[in-house]
Amino acid sequence: MDIPLELKILNNEMMKFIFKHEKEGKKCTCNLDLDMVVKIYGDEEQQQIEIEQELETIEPGQIYVSGQCIGSGYFSQVFIGTHNNIQVACKRYPMKGDTFYNETANLKLLAPHQSFPTLHGILKLGIFYYIIMELVNGITLENYLNTNPNPVELFSVLRKIVKALVYMHSIGVTHANISTSNILVYRFGNKCRIKFVDFAFSRNNDPHEEIKCKGKIEYIAPELRDKSQTRADLNEKTDVYSFSVVLKKILASNILRDNFLRIDWFSIYSNCSDASQSKRPTFEEILKCLS
Repeated sequence: MDIPLELKILNNEMMKFIFKHEKEGKKCTCNLDLDMVVKIYGDEEQQQIEIEQELETIEPGQIYVSGQCIGSGYFSQVFIGTHNNIQVACKRYPMKGDTFYNETANLKLLAPHQSFPTLHGILKLGIFYYIIMELVNGITLENYLNTNPNPVELFSVLRKIVKALVYMHSIGVTHANISTSNILVYRFGNKCRIKFVDFAFSRNNDPHEEIKCKGKIEYIAPELRDKSQTRADLNEKTDVYSFSVVLKKILASNILRDNFLRIDWFSIYSNCSDASQSKRPTFEEILKCLS
């Protein structure tokens, strides 16, 4: 059986990603299994057509995509581009598969909220497909925590993160890849704001759909590890567990614990990281604890 061109491209992209990171001394593994192939070439075609019809298709002559890569993941890279005289982020995929449609559909749903990037449209350029979105001029939460932020600002950033997650789940979106690398912190006047990025593995639909959890293992809820899951297994409480790891990293410097003594930080963290999904709080409950 001939291998489709799209899969050949995907395989080449994965190999380049692995080679680059192993040269830097990082061990990487990528598995392309039959389930993924079925997902890409399966019965989601009609849903994907409907998603595309709701999005603006940007013509190649309307945009410039530079060769400046500002981020890369398992199956995509992000480049800086120019569209309508503004800089934009151009997320490149080697094929229009499951992750491409997850990201576009959920960014469209989340677009009205300031804590998520604005979606401008989609682009076919050469053999690649791009999601064109707002370019966030900020740094990852991981890097922000290394700047020794003042307590009031850091507490404000934490509350903004939780408020964004409350909104996300109020409209039925599960991020599924929350980490300090996927939250950007940026300046707006004299205040800090946040934006969640990387919705490639997010879900908002079919509860029977089989999924594969990606991302750093420490952020993945224990009930999702080492087994097949469906959308029904992926929900607010699995995102809460991922948030607990983010919270742990925020609290590591003691900045908040030393300055907001009225808050029971240990209880919030231990409840969010509980091995039992049913015992974890909702994001609404977490926000009340931070009031």
